Amino acid sequence: MKQFAALALLAASAAHAGDALPIHGAWTGKIGNSGINACFTDSDSHYFYLKHLHGIPLEKAEGEADSWNEEVQGKATGKWKITSVTATQLTGEWIGAGNDKGMPIQLSRLSALAGGDCSPDFYAPIAAANKPRYSNGKIGKLALRISHSPLGESFNLVGSSEPLRKINDYVARWEEERITQANFCERNGGGGWQDNLTAGKVLANYLLVNVDAPDVYCGGPHTTSSHSTLIFDLATGETVEPSSWLAESGEIEEPLRKLIMKNASVCDRLEPSIIPSRPSATGLSFDLDYPHFHRDCNETIEISYAKLAPFLSQEGKELAQRVRLLSK
Repeated sequence: MKQFAALALLAASAAHAGDALPIHGAWTGKIGNSGINACFTDSDSHYFYLKHLHGIPLEKAEGEADSWNEEVQGKATGKWKITSVTATQLTGEWIGAGNDKGMPIQLSRLSALAGGDCSPDFYAPIAAANKPRYSNGKIGKLALRISHSPLGESFNLVGSSEPLRKINDYVARWEEERITQANFCERNGGGGWQDNLTAGKVLANYLLVNVDAPDVYCGGPHTTSSHSTLIFDLATGETVEPSSWLAESGEIEEPLRKLIMKNASVCDRLEPSIIPSRPSATGLSFDLDYPHFHRDCNETIEISYAKLAPFLSQEGKELAQRVRLLSK
């Protein structure tokens, strides 16, 4: 236990945010004879058996510096008693909830945390099991390779130019985050997570991509869903924020807010958040986002480029001009 006493001392000296403990990061190895991957972070520690790939939460045992409790679907299933943590090795004992005979824990360091979260290496076995099937598609002049998996749809652009490579790299990172989100949802009593990234259309050298997640429970007091649009500049491969097309790129204030709300449905006199979302051949759309208990009132309002003219930035005016020329 001397090594863990040193670990506790390290924890005491790492009290301020951002300091990583020796245990933080991803590990791989065995509990008894069963292969596992485990990850410890400041706020969300868990592991899974390589045979089953179902996430099992780990929570620091109160008042026990070397112990972590685990539970499955709200029921305690066991405890980790950690005896040694070095830069490369973690050892300890797994004890069943009924104080069953323990099994040894022998793990090796897999990777450090990535931005405070478990790294893609940790989720790699889950990603590998999530086998997709592929089909070909086209949008505008762009050729697509569309991926269909149990977690939803995504795509890659066919080609080797730098802008296309950047967009495909973005999609690859998004797919890694989808694995993380699906695993988090499952551990918190949800299931059936699906998230779709689909190429919608090409407009004035911009690629508009739909991001859609259905209504699903992932813990907490409410279900969750999301619908948004990503915009890529096909000349650079970079994402574009629609707010950059407005002269005032921050919170939408009067008189633009009044113009948008004039076209909106009435919803108990509530004031929604207004977010510029996507361009079209005729105007720029704005998403109206109401508090959760009134989200049925959420809607999208399009304002024509002509009416938006006083509120557009130089970039927005150039967009409107390009769209007008392409529509002739």
